[in-house]
Amino acid sequence: MPESPTSDNPGPEGLVIIDEPDDAVPTLYCNSVSLDRSLSDVGITFYQGTTPKQAVRMPFITAKTLAVHLNGLILDFEGRMQLAIPTMNDVHEKFSGTPPPEAEEPVE
Repeated sequence: MPESPTSDNPGPEGLVIIDEPDDAVPTLYCNSVSLDRSLSDVGITFYQGTTPKQAVRMPFITAKTLAVHLNGLILDFEGRMQLAIPTMNDVHEKFSGTPPPEAEEPVE
């Protein structure tokens, strides 16, 4: 498995994984998100419980890069821990007995 990026060994697009956040950068904790999109951008709204706390908009290319890097971090963690982390959809289905609402169909 390739070595994880660090400040001494930056990954693609300058991605750096740090163990401790920089206190100078505001930190937001969220326990749920919602997604939206326009023809050119992706939006992510971060929530604490049901209260929206912050929103971010980015071009699709940045969103895809973020998704690829997040997926890599999660797969690395799951592989090292030898366990699968459930998604919020998995949790919803287990507790409610019904599948979560489907995401909006892509526009063609």
